[in-house]
Amino acid sequence: MLSASILEWITAGLILVEVTVILGLANHQTARFARAQMLLAVVIIALICSQLLIIGVTFMKIFVLVGQLLLLPTFWQALKEFEK
Repeated sequence: MLSASILEWITAGLILVEVTVILGLANHQTARFARAQMLLAVVIIALICSQLLIIGVTFMKIFVLVGQLLLLPTFWQALKEFEK
């Protein structure tokens, strides 16, 4: 469900970029508005990509933590054998 929502936001941002380009080409007077709208669309897409990066890093940290917890008994056993 999360990925569908993110894809919808990215699609909305890309549609906003397309509308901006059409407005900018259609009328020279709307170029300032079109640039502002283009900037807004780029910011929306950048925010979504940063959220995806944060989600990916969070999952990576969780996997590393689980891996460390699984290897902890092996580490303690190796440490005890090394001390002997």
